[in-house]
Amino acid sequence: MTLTIETDSKTTLEALTKYAKRNEDMGYIDVENGELLRRVTAILRARQAHVIFKWIKGHSGHPRNEGADRLAAKGAGMEPHDDNWMSEDSLRLRVPGAKLMSMSQRLAYKEIRRRKTETFLARTATRSNLSRISNDINLACGSSPTEESIWRGLSKKHVTRECKQFLWKAIHQAFWIGDLWLRPSMPADLRARAACQICGTTEDMNHILFECAARERTVAWKLTKDLWTATAERWYEPNWGTVIGSPCLFFEDPSGRRRQTVEARWTIIATETAYLIWKLRCERVIQHEGASFAEDEVQRRWRATMEGRMKMDRWSASNGKSKMTLQRHEVDSIWKPLLASADTLPLDWVRNVGVLVGIR
Repeated sequence: MTLTIETDSKTTLEALTKYAKRNEDMGYIDVENGELLRRVTAILRARQAHVIFKWIKGHSGHPRNEGADRLAAKGAGMEPHDDNWMSEDSLRLRVPGAKLMSMSQRLAYKEIRRRKTETFLARTATRSNLSRISNDINLACGSSPTEESIWRGLSKKHVTRECKQFLWKAIHQAFWIGDLWLRPSMPADLRARAACQICGTTEDMNHILFECAARERTVAWKLTKDLWTATAERWYEPNWGTVIGSPCLFFEDPSGRRRQTVEARWTIIATETAYLIWKLRCERVIQHEGASFAEDEVQRRWRATMEGRMKMDRWSASNGKSKMTLQRHEVDSIWKPLLASADTLPLDWVRNVGVLVGIR
């Protein structure tokens, strides 16, 4: 069966057709998205039928193109890359390395320098972010967690798998934002993506989560602060330490004993809010072409996030048996102070799904 692939990217189309042999012979060295192109070429080669590429104009109302943009917005930055998406046949047809006759000394040195630079920058960025987390927590609590403690914190049961993946990638600076769009090999039309469409400054995760004037950030943190301060607990201003490193943050009672329930509550609210801000930012930039969210839409999405997390905790406490599952008394102590009807809830509200509860 003939397969027709429609794309609004001439760069991608030509990379898979016109320049496919040249790129493969050169081992995809100095080719943008080279590894991805290598894999796609192998998949196409594994097909037993014709493949036709067709260019269409983007953002022109084409239904399939618009649908693809919406799907891309859903997936952007939310899940780690899965290396198991190729079939056995495709893997066998993926050509490794470069042809010796196509390799030059210039290309060889360029690839060596690229690998060394990427390794160094990745390690430097990660260490810098870990240091920032430790310093911020020290300013807030007077104690600096070690790098090992920060990594262990991400594995706590109060952090969902999705939030854990987001925090891990944020620390490793693994999201394609900001300066990554300014690489010399990047086309001019894509370099503009480095700047925040709201503030005009070069984006990074610190800007997106803690500085940007975008409504999804300002409204989400305001709602978080209102909910938190309603419990009469101490409020920590959101930053790398109090949010990304929230599993290591601690609250103490007057006698100096740690209040683990309050710490768990803060971790849940802070990580869920930060992950929501990131998802809404990706949706705004990719799906809505930079158009701001309405305030009531952010409020609705934030409330849905918090209530969805609470429902998940209630369900897992009643049905789960894993060590990572919250116990019923933990769910009760963590969530009850945040609920609108806390004073009238029955004792078995966690287990009894017939009891309807909502965030203040």
